[in-house]
Amino acid sequence: MPGRRAGMRNCLYLISGNFKAADEGTILKKLSENEMQCFEKLRDDVLLPYVPGYHGVVENDGETFLQMTDLLANFDHPNVMDCKMGVRLYAWFPATAGGRPHW
Repeated sequence: MPGRRAGMRNCLYLISGNFKAADEGTILKKLSENEMQCFEKLRDDVLLPYVPGYHGVVENDGETFLQMTDLLANFDHPNVMDCKMGVRLYAWFPATAGGRPHW
């Protein structure tokens, strides 16, 4: 239902503060220079089919955003798992001075 989907997009912006609904099928994400550079480098990369479509930088309500494809646009009740990839490891528990969890 279009009305329910529009409401979900507004909640996404209110909850995260980083996203905003845009034209049909796209979202706006607060500008990150690093992320913008990554999207621009990915335009000619083999990984392009596996990242959201990048539609450039836009201004909205005095703020600057990256416009990208809304990968959840075709789902009624999407569930999202945010997987991080990189070289740093962050423990899921707070460590004590001795490096052991205190639970």
